[in-house]
Amino acid sequence: MTSCRICNSNNIQSAFKFSNHPIVHHLKKDPSDIDSYVGNFELYECLSCGFLFASDYFAPAVDLYENYITLSSMKPQIHAQRVVETIRFFSDNPNPRILEIGCNDGSFIKLLHAAGFERIDAVEPAKDAFHQALAVTHNVVNGFFSLELAEKQLDSSAYDVVVTRQVLEHISDLHNFLEGLKLIIKPDGVLVIEIPDHAMNYHFSDYSFWEEHINYFTLNTLRQLLASHGFSIFYYESAIFSGQALTAYCNLKPVVPISGFMDYDTDLRHRYIKYFPHFQSTFRSFLQDLQRDHDSVYVYGAGCRSLCLIDFLECNDIISAYIDDSPSKVNKYTAGLSKPILGFNECNPDAFYLLGVNAEVEARLISNKKLNSGYYCSILPPSNRLPLFWRQTFCNL
Repeated sequence: MTSCRICNSNNIQSAFKFSNHPIVHHLKKDPSDIDSYVGNFELYECLSCGFLFASDYFAPAVDLYENYITLSSMKPQIHAQRVVETIRFFSDNPNPRILEIGCNDGSFIKLLHAAGFERIDAVEPAKDAFHQALAVTHNVVNGFFSLELAEKQLDSSAYDVVVTRQVLEHISDLHNFLEGLKLIIKPDGVLVIEIPDHAMNYHFSDYSFWEEHINYFTLNTLRQLLASHGFSIFYYESAIFSGQALTAYCNLKPVVPISGFMDYDTDLRHRYIKYFPHFQSTFRSFLQDLQRDHDSVYVYGAGCRSLCLIDFLECNDIISAYIDDSPSKVNKYTAGLSKPILGFNECNPDAFYLLGVNAEVEARLISNKKLNSGYYCSILPPSNRLPLFWRQTFCNL
């Protein structure tokens, strides 16, 4: 029986189910290659606490995380410097001992070093990212963070600051993870958690789930999880990053126990889930109109958000190809229907482009590629370049 990963309630119901879904970043070298894994991706809604989640990993964890493939340094993180500066604001120790959990290739550690922070340890499970991080610091443990790893390989109550960025959405046993955090952080330490903010998806009709994410947090559901382990959020900020990122700054100082949390997202979440079939059919009609008016319809950007969105909306048959500027992706094929991934110079000049890149790089792409007005639109919120039908859904939700 599936139960809520936060409150353990069995009062849940299926919210979304997508069949025959592949691991989207496992690109193919040849269109005839067999997908590494195909399965059903299903999300549940907890009717008790409001959490949206998958019951377990979409595929075996070794298939997803043995190598991460898409490393942190491959995409801009314009908000990361702000996180470094805010850590300085809230740390009482001028030379704090810091642990980053899920350090990926060490990009954030480089920013910490540049800011003068010297005592930094890290944990990273993916082998490719771990080896990249070793070039930044030798104090990296290769493994999945858990209470057990914390007990065996880290010092109890040792860290003034613990940072985990874009990690919690991947964690199956959240309560074990939080207990591990409690073990290693000092009583007056600062816990920094950065997560994708799924409230943005509710507000802007964003259905770009990713099969690697099994937890879809809002500020409210994150607060519930943290409170159940004695943490409270004393400050938070939002930033544009792969949609919208929420960074919460937390501590273990005593708080008045709360018997229950108000689920502020209830109505919006229900409408978001209920609206999906209509959105799916409207989006397909929109693409069919584009197909009639243009020789080709391309998705610019073969990243996890764009690949998943087109797959979940069942529109790959209308897409001519994907376009990407990464040499590691060009001349490969997408998982699933094996759509070609081309370089921009291979495109039909009269094509229409669906911008499947994150909002933080959209304007630069349009300028650099000299895309003509009326020949492109965005498909990833938040953006002011979404098509009219999409922007009108904000009122319906």
